[in-house]
Amino acid sequence: MHTLYIFGGSSTALEIADAIPRKQAEVFHVVPVTEPHDGQTRIRIDRLEQHLEGRKETGYILSMTDVAIREECQSVATRLDLSPRSVIHPLAFVSPTAKVAQGAYLAAHSVVSANAVLQPHAMINFHALVGHDATLGEHCRLNPGARIGGNATIGDRVLIGANSFVYQGTKIGEDSVVDAMTSVRFNLSARQIISQHRNNGRPLKRPLVKRFLAEQSRDAQR
Repeated sequence: MHTLYIFGGSSTALEIADAIPRKQAEVFHVVPVTEPHDGQTRIRIDRLEQHLEGRKETGYILSMTDVAIREECQSVATRLDLSPRSVIHPLAFVSPTAKVAQGAYLAAHSVVSANAVLQPHAMINFHALVGHDATLGEHCRLNPGARIGGNATIGDRVLIGANSFVYQGTKIGEDSVVDAMTSVRFNLSARQIISQHRNNGRPLKRPLVKRFLAEQSRDAQR
């Protein structure tokens, strides 16, 4: 039995843990020093190296959506010689011709279709679809119900919001954000954000992203 460290202690981290058969791996959550920890199943990140002593076949997976936090956790894992591991829910479908790199999470009822390619650390949430011959870059995240059409190309660190749709053959540049419930019919260059609900569906330049995400956060709290 190998050991798997899930970076994160709530939300998607719990869903990832639920997808792992208990006889397949010993699972621990790695949490920030500011979150509750017990030293047994929840390990503070600053004590991870100590917890690793004597353990073999150790791997990790990232659960958070914030790219900066993901890359910081990835750096810690690399420094400690942890190997990225994928977690694929038994109810997910992955075509035999698809290529899924390590570190991916595929939730229940997600679909990765024929000849699709997922680069490392992709996160495909519940009922999300990656169409045939599509390519997702490193650290791409598809929120629940997102759909990527066939032959689409999604750059590194792109976030596709819940129930959004990227049309067949569309290209989206790295570090872009597609808001929830948004259809993307044309190519987006890098560091863009697009929403059906703001700016009449036209892309916003990246300098506006922080303000946009702040508005999203306020809307979610109402």
